[in-house]
Amino acid sequence: MPEGWRWKCQPARREKKKGRAMGGTITGVRKKIEERNGSEEDVEGIQQREVTIDKERWRIITVYNREGSKDALDRLRKVIVEREKGNMLIAGDFNARTGREGGCCVKSGEEEGGKGKERRSRDGVINKQGYELIKAVEERGWMILNGRKRGDEEGEWTYEKAGGRSVIDYGITNLEAEEKIRSFKIGCRRESDHYPIMIELGKEYIREERKQKREAEMIQDWSNEGVEYFRSNIEKIEWEKEDVKGGWEELEEGVKRAVKMKRRGGRKGVGWVLWWDKECREKKKEVNRAGRKYRRRKMGYNEFVVKRREYRELCEKKEAEQRRLEEGEIKKITTEAQAWKFINRGRKKREGVSNEIKMQEWEEYFMKALEGVKERSVGEGEEEGRRVGRKDEEGISREEVNIEIERLKKGKAAGIDGIRNEAWMKGGDKVGKKLEEIYRKI
Repeated sequence: MPEGWRWKCQPARREKKKGRAMGGTITGVRKKIEERNGSEEDVEGIQQREVTIDKERWRIITVYNREGSKDALDRLRKVIVEREKGNMLIAGDFNARTGREGGCCVKSGEEEGGKGKERRSRDGVINKQGYELIKAVEERGWMILNGRKRGDEEGEWTYEKAGGRSVIDYGITNLEAEEKIRSFKIGCRRESDHYPIMIELGKEYIREERKQKREAEMIQDWSNEGVEYFRSNIEKIEWEKEDVKGGWEELEEGVKRAVKMKRRGGRKGVGWVLWWDKECREKKKEVNRAGRKYRRRKMGYNEFVVKRREYRELCEKKEAEQRRLEEGEIKKITTEAQAWKFINRGRKKREGVSNEIKMQEWEEYFMKALEGVKERSVGEGEEEGRRVGRKDEEGISREEVNIEIERLKKGKAAGIDGIRNEAWMKGGDKVGKKLEEIYRKI
């Protein structure tokens, strides 16, 4: 799971020996948000977190009532009745259809049990489980947020499968917290049959990572996607200047413009995977646009299903390709060091320096790798050995340029020209040929 969060998990359970496990809940609270570590034990299908937002305590309860059973509501009542005072927010999948009921909330000046503002909903059906949920809400003087707060004025659908739609996921709060909830929205993500519920509490503020993202400097992107972008731009360049100074300035400017830039320090969100790329992002945006059109009845269900199926097939294809690449890399692993390097790459953790390696071993290794010694100048014979297949009057050969490029290391900081080693390593024949022409004229 992503770092920077305090995670709490309630595992799914398998009722029979065969079949898949069902249920299970995961909740996360950012480490920057103050949380009270209570002694309450989680009840099946219910998770509690108590946090401080804008100097106020909030008790947030996540519910998963798989079958909309009355027993689950009784467990919820028992959990809440112990400490019902204060800001309370209940959210989750209740598997109950409440129609337009459940908007009850006792206001000052109203009679006990009086109705508040009528709730709107696209789902007008009330089922047996819905009546039980409405009863629990009205008994406690709570209110259902769906169809009442800013952002969900129409009471949007929260669940959709095989062309059928319903409202079975809810946000519920008490009188004390109702006015402190800024908005309630139903999202439009298509990874699940359930739409996400987004609730804003307290005053509006810029999340810390968004603020840092705005202020962060731009850095060069040398991922697989960035390399493809760089090579594509390099191939479009036409070299014009032939003199040494002009040719180098043209090459330097062309390389800088060809590099793809990205913001430094972008965090990996929940669900981040290695194979996710620009094509997946664009396809996901397309599906979400189609989902919004379908929600507004501007697109038919079959057309929307086709878009969603294409997106899922693309993700499955990318995942399978990444798996094949990793399997190929695993087959080439022959040592324990290579195995740990592969594992740590997935973990994205910095590899520490081994304390078992002595300083003498480091010196011998780097002297061999860099073809150097502690104190001596390079002799004429050795200098001649580095001139690969050329005479003095011929200047530097293309083969020598390629050898020096191959010796460059990845991930090194750029020099005063702002160009990293990857630009020369990934530039291909076009950049190599231009370098050779410049060196021959020096």
